[in-house]
Amino acid sequence: MRELAVISKIFSLALNNDYVDYNPCQRVEKPKFHNVGQRKLRGGDDEKFFAAFESEWAYDICQLIINTGLRQCDATGLLWSEIDWEEEEIRLVQDKTGREVVIPMNETAKEVLKRRLAKRTCELVFPSPKSGGRGLSVKTAIKGAVKRSKVSRVTVHDLRRTAASRLLESGANHITIAAILGHTDLRMILRYAQSSKAKRKAVKSLEKQNRAKIVPKAENEKAPTRVSA
Repeated sequence: MRELAVISKIFSLALNNDYVDYNPCQRVEKPKFHNVGQRKLRGGDDEKFFAAFESEWAYDICQLIINTGLRQCDATGLLWSEIDWEEEEIRLVQDKTGREVVIPMNETAKEVLKRRLAKRTCELVFPSPKSGGRGLSVKTAIKGAVKRSKVSRVTVHDLRRTAASRLLESGANHITIAAILGHTDLRMILRYAQSSKAKRKAVKSLEKQNRAKIVPKAENEKAPTRVSA
């Protein structure tokens, strides 16, 4: 599906520049795609996972993502001008959506940013350790940390999903979570409500509301009548 979208985009550019007469991809039925990814970092795996990082740069980015819900592209492209120390907020325009988001910083996020501030070399909060410019991905670092820590498979987007799920489980409402993540469609938040912990909590609430006493069937059955010979 992604490959088809890329090809379609190329033909759209060619059409706009009069290189072709039409976009043939418009006649191709798009395959159905079910985004069912629900993986997230388990609470008990946090310490092992983060302790296994070899790159402090990647470690700090992942810590910021799991504590703010930022996308990887927004974290790696974060600028110091987007950090409001007085209000303790991150204010940025998302790369993917073009929407402005305001995210309050918790203590862990502030600790990460203060550590980066002490090593500041440019306007980027997370300049690449290799090039000094904008880094692109922490994918390799995460794979290494997963392998060394032996936790379940985790991707950088799973860290954002983890942040969203934990916000939901802590009692934050859908509107608040959507504002933090930069979603305008509240239906996007429903996928995070599918976590096993949230569902287990919901089912237990049914038990508390059910006031009917459970009596074993055998106790309700009358003893068989004995027939005299």
